[in-house]
Amino acid sequence: MSMDTILAKLLASLPPRPISKSALDALVSQIPAHAKGKDKHAEWEYVLRKEIFKLAGSEAEALKQGDGKTYYQSLFDRLDVILTLSEFDICDQSLPLLTMEDLFEVHTIASCVHLFSWLELRSVRLTKDMVPQRGKSLTLLRALNELLRRLSKTGETAKFCGRILNYLSRVIDITDKSGINLRGDYGPPWEGTVKDLKRKADEMEDIEVVPPTESEEEKKRRVEAEEQDAFYDTFWSVQNVFAQPNLFATGGPTVLSTFKTAVNAIIPRIVEATKKERLMMGNRNGTVGAQKKRIDSEEGSATAHGGTRDYFFTKFLTSPDLLQLEMADVHFRRQILFQLLILLQHLLLFTPQGKAQWSNLRGRNVQKEFTLEEADTKWVKETWAKAMEELKATSPNGRLFQDTAQAILERERGWILWKSDMCQPFVKPPLDPSEEEDARAKREKKLEPLAKWPHPFGTEGLTELWIMGLRELEELEDPADPGSVQDFAKLIKREDARADLRRKQLAARALPKPAPVLPAPETPVERSNHVPDVVMASPSKPSTPTPFPLAGLPPKPTLTPSVPLPQPIEKPTAPAAPPPQIPLAVPAPVQDEQLSAFEERKQSLTWRALRIAAHSGQLHHFSKIGLGDVDMLLSEINKSYERRNGRSDAAASVATPSAVERAGHDAETPHASQSSQGSRGMVVDGDS
Repeated sequence: MSMDTILAKLLASLPPRPISKSALDALVSQIPAHAKGKDKHAEWEYVLRKEIFKLAGSEAEALKQGDGKTYYQSLFDRLDVILTLSEFDICDQSLPLLTMEDLFEVHTIASCVHLFSWLELRSVRLTKDMVPQRGKSLTLLRALNELLRRLSKTGETAKFCGRILNYLSRVIDITDKSGINLRGDYGPPWEGTVKDLKRKADEMEDIEVVPPTESEEEKKRRVEAEEQDAFYDTFWSVQNVFAQPNLFATGGPTVLSTFKTAVNAIIPRIVEATKKERLMMGNRNGTVGAQKKRIDSEEGSATAHGGTRDYFFTKFLTSPDLLQLEMADVHFRRQILFQLLILLQHLLLFTPQGKAQWSNLRGRNVQKEFTLEEADTKWVKETWAKAMEELKATSPNGRLFQDTAQAILERERGWILWKSDMCQPFVKPPLDPSEEEDARAKREKKLEPLAKWPHPFGTEGLTELWIMGLRELEELEDPADPGSVQDFAKLIKREDARADLRRKQLAARALPKPAPVLPAPETPVERSNHVPDVVMASPSKPSTPTPFPLAGLPPKPTLTPSVPLPQPIEKPTAPAAPPPQIPLAVPAPVQDEQLSAFEERKQSLTWRALRIAAHSGQLHHFSKIGLGDVDMLLSEINKSYERRNGRSDAAASVATPSAVERAGHDAETPHASQSSQGSRGMVVDGDS
């Protein structure tokens, strides 16, 4: 039985639609054994292709007679048969996708939409055991890329393009090398404008003589026409660089300078067109404020329903008569500005800082021998800012369009760097068990209770001020007067407090870590029958013998108390010798710079306090303060003040006696009066 007969019999025995996979598997399993095997793959491929292309030839006639539902169902049945045969290894595994590739080429776009729907439904079976960059993967990628080239980016086919790209992103890994531009190619070159630039250049070589009869108005129109022609050539010349950015590296240094001149001429025209559009819309702050608010609300509602987001991407119309009308269209201006931003971002990759990021990338073939100079880099950044501001100034929804464009460009920059690095996988591998243990140890260490903060009042400076006794902000002020002995005594105490605090800090740092405490050795208790030696304690007085009681009488109570029996007294044992202690080394005194500074300031304050005391008449106390002890000096001064204040209070409280009484009193106690006067005179002299 030939292959044609087997296939015809198989197609004739198909059950009614929809046909289940189990029913097809049962039919295919009945194919004779002589028709199976790898040597039969080529024969089966020929028979299946002939059958399916025979049906595809009737597409036009089938679509004329109706909606083509019967035709598509018959086509899908044959594709299901081919897929099932490949699963049973009766034909080649890649034959279903190869057949789909051929069917995409011979069918119209409308039929390709139906074929792609079948591809989406059978995606799991078609992509089973698909290896990246070989076999079925390359066939599928090639077929869908060819289909995308036939489609347009506008109209209804735009959604079909999105379906194809979405499907490719699902079935092909994002790190697949098929998405890398290995050769660094760009899109198709700019085809040029309708105007014949070469003919215009030839005409410009001839010297045109203005006739003398030309009026001023005609001359003005001629100059304006020449300016419009020059701007037309300048405007469309940048499209050549937009389409082929590698011209900056291969076209010489004049390409960048020409491009800068063209951009500097185009941006003011775009700004002027935007201002003119705003003037036509009316004054924002004038009488049309309510109308503008209503327009904004309408734009917001239209945006919510997608009304202002419908863009029609068509080829540029390059007729000279249409340039002014195109410049008045906000969508056209946005398109030009967005193209400019894409190219400016591309140029920023060739700055010295940008090329440093490319040095470690694997895709070296996309790198160009071109470096942007510092002045050119400054111009690129300034132009970028101007283009962004102009996008923001457009309406409607200029700010939203600017934010969207900036977000897209930032993602595009990361996408370019990732592609240039050969699409390295960005999925993080699972953690190694050793790393997990390290992370657990670090986490436990972070969860440990924190050590006590060494500064009770927050910082070292605040703690020091509190220890020195400062409580008010006024105490931190530096008075203009030289101060008194009491002031210097306070300052000296503060220096002493600082020195004590510093010594405590140094002692805490120098304190050795405590040695581990070893358990004390247990002394074994010897259990034996040995009885410790005891000494009988004799009573201090002899006891009187108790007489025997007489018969029939109770015993006579004794007057002397009974003496207790002597108790055995254990001999004191010698105490166990303590374990020998290892003497700790006494640390040598630390020479600290801060302590030295404290001591110097203390000596300076002491000298200044003594000087103030000498100038204030307290020099007679210096013999009592040793080697210049300010505390002793202050104590002597306070005692002197207390004695002086005590005498003043006593003199005020005693009443003045009469002359007779005073004379009699003086006569009775002459020596006491003299001694009192003498002692008062001594105190006054001493206090003065």
